[in-house]
Amino acid sequence: MDLFLLFLIIGIIAYISVICSFLTGTGILKVKLIVHKALGFTSIIMASIHGLYMLYINLF
Repeated sequence: MDLFLLFLIIGIIAYISVICSFLTGTGILKVKLIVHKALGFTSIIMASIHGLYMLYINLF
């Protein structure tokens, strides 16, 4: 597995995490508040890692 494929998978996981966080925040999926917060935190971390890597690859 090369590094590009790894960060592509991280991007897909980040997108799914954002969707799940949105659904739990709007009340469509019923979960405890701590689960919603964990999903949001995971989304931010994964999306930041993915975005920074892709910017680095495309600009440098």
